[in-house]
Amino acid sequence: MERQDAEKTLISMMDRYRALVFSVCLKITGDWFAAEDLTQETFLSAWKNLEHFDGKNEKAWLARIAANKAVDHNRAAVRREEPVGEDLREEAAPEKDSSPERIFDSREVFRKVEAACSELGGAMKDTATDHFIRGMSASQISSERGIPLRTVQSRLRRSRQMLRNILEKEGIAP
Repeated sequence: MERQDAEKTLISMMDRYRALVFSVCLKITGDWFAAEDLTQETFLSAWKNLEHFDGKNEKAWLARIAANKAVDHNRAAVRREEPVGEDLREEAAPEKDSSPERIFDSREVFRKVEAACSELGGAMKDTATDHFIRGMSASQISSERGIPLRTVQSRLRRSRQMLRNILEKEGIAP
């Protein structure tokens, strides 16, 4: 297939099946942001393998690629489960054997983290506040709020980066 024909074919598939690919990814991952990323990865993979595609049933072909991408993403998520944001909470918690200055500084950092959490929007704000301020684990947030664990983990990763950016502007985070 010539490059121009391949591009037209892929653009046509993207127009027709973007919603399907997204919904397959969302259904499997349960995470809106991951589904958006995986939709792009699906079409990128389709582009790379278009020359091997026989042209029959593009809908099923794309759905299979999307499902494989989403399953791979979930498997990788299990492997990368890690405590998120422990470093921020540790910085904010006063140490037992600290000087009064150290305790004051730690409390000040904690207040700034709390203020930074309140700057986040909607679900990110709630998740970040539960984790970084209230000290809840991802699984506790998941069960308390009735949100899938992977969604909570995704929100924590994103909110952690957002908080880091906010705090870097204030000269708090490294």
